[in-house]
Amino acid sequence: RKIYKLILNDSTLDAVLSTLSFFFPLATSSLYKGEKIPTLEEGVHECLKLKLRMILDIKEFDNKALTAVLEIFEKYQELYKVAIVSSFHPLFIYQLRKANPNIICGLMWRPKFVSSDDLVNGRPRFRGPWKMTLGKIGDRLLDWSFHSWLWYVTGVSVVLIHKDAISQEYLRMWSTRGVRVIPWTINHPVEKQHFSSILNLPIMTDSLLIKFETMVKL
Repeated sequence: RKIYKLILNDSTLDAVLSTLSFFFPLATSSLYKGEKIPTLEEGVHECLKLKLRMILDIKEFDNKALTAVLEIFEKYQELYKVAIVSSFHPLFIYQLRKANPNIICGLMWRPKFVSSDDLVNGRPRFRGPWKMTLGKIGDRLLDWSFHSWLWYVTGVSVVLIHKDAISQEYLRMWSTRGVRVIPWTINHPVEKQHFSSILNLPIMTDSLLIKFETMVKL
């Protein structure tokens, strides 16, 4: 059975399709007829052609994903200079760095990652009070591990942190460790101004169209 390596903006195809259907009711029918999801290689090739920097975010820990990342870096040597591989899963990053320590990697983190699917809407990841209790314990353990030793053991150069968890003191902590911080996801124009101009950080965003000056006029 042939395995296709595709580029998605979420951890599951259902999540991607439900998002599209919410914003565009015809997303799965005539509106996108003839369009296709790019493969990993097609996406990487296009980004390299356009001289873009890339963050390859691995949503789930999978040995096939590990092999795919190693193969794409082997085929496109330019990726070592322009790409970062990130993941919420420390074991994936550890194994990737162990297999190829020349790949620049980053760990992702947000509050309540273990117990909730989504920080903004607070959707619980589990059903049942005892599972949620274990999830909240897992949140605390992951929080402590991430900020205490996981970054060191995995050998990451970058941490990708949810914007609501970032402060000046937080940035100073990572700076003393020689680790750069990239906040996500920054879509509001005022927040873009704050993180890029005041905190002097690179940002991850879903929107490149709204300008700060436009928002001020509104």
